[in-house]
Amino acid sequence: MPRNAAGVYTPPAGNPVVLDTTISSSWANTTLSDIATALTNSLSIDGSVTTAKLADNAATTAKFTDANVTTAKLVDGAATAVKLASNAVTTDKILNDAVTAEKLTPGADTPTAAVMAFGINTAPTGWLECDGAAVSRTTYADLFTEIGTTFGIGDGVTTFNVPDIRGEFIRGWDDGKGTDAGRVFGSTQAELTASHTHTASSGTNSVGHTHSVSITSAGDSVGHTHGISITTGTNSVGHTHSLSGTTSTSANHTHTINHGTDAGTGVISDAFSNNTNNKPSSSAGAHTHTISGTTGDVSVSHSHLVSGTSGTNSVVHTHTASGTSAGHSADHTHTITVDATSGSETRPRNVALLYCIKT
Repeated sequence: MPRNAAGVYTPPAGNPVVLDTTISSSWANTTLSDIATALTNSLSIDGSVTTAKLADNAATTAKFTDANVTTAKLVDGAATAVKLASNAVTTDKILNDAVTAEKLTPGADTPTAAVMAFGINTAPTGWLECDGAAVSRTTYADLFTEIGTTFGIGDGVTTFNVPDIRGEFIRGWDDGKGTDAGRVFGSTQAELTASHTHTASSGTNSVGHTHSVSITSAGDSVGHTHGISITTGTNSVGHTHSLSGTTSTSANHTHTINHGTDAGTGVISDAFSNNTNNKPSSSAGAHTHTISGTTGDVSVSHSHLVSGTSGTNSVVHTHTASGTSAGHSADHTHTITVDATSGSETRPRNVALLYCIKT
């Protein structure tokens, strides 16, 4: 077939087509057959144009009629990102439902550095487990471009670290909101329990109440004494109080006795009140009078502050006592112990899934 390097077709030599001349069948048949062969070889059939027969970037959107390239005319996996110009494939050039999950590389529609939770225990193709591993800066160049050394510098030269989310909860970055103020992007945070209070009770006893007392001594004989040396505030032990008061009559006095008698009756009579026989009685002998009152300015029923020690008697010991505490102290305190809850961390209900990052 006479075609030059540029693809220009030249009819075969022979009987020229001249007006009003007879075309020989040998020339015409040969020429038409040659043209038919050229046309056949110039047109592609379904599946005949493979990626191996196209130069990189040879098939551009400008060389195709809109909607001319359908999924039926493409070998599975033939249209790769390398063979398509940037932004060449737009939504208006793709038939509805033409792009299916089977025709896409796993994760091809997910941006690099996206983090997702998976219901499988190994990272899918195009993803790395978020286990804090150091990976190659060259092999995962796109991921390194996105996250850099945010989650670790690796060896500082050829590797960098992916996030380590194993056993962790993810929290939205505060980014100036103030809820988690001062937080650095990508940083970890230790667990913490907010300050709170607990309600506690010392039982059902009311405020003014008594306590039962029952104790035993540790081996010491019952009925023994202790030497004690104390002081009652600023007053000495065994002291007296000043007493002041008066009786109904003077303390030291005498009584006049009539010694005259009525001759008729023998009874002392007032008629003899001036009798010279009247004599005073001797001074009242030793006697007592009932006195009621207070001892100076100190009330009768009172107490003294006592401080001191029980001498040096007895080793450390206790005494048997039973009964109730007196006084019903209205205002007093009790020691209350609140038990700690069990567990090594604070957490909500959760499900363990695998976090991975898109490469």
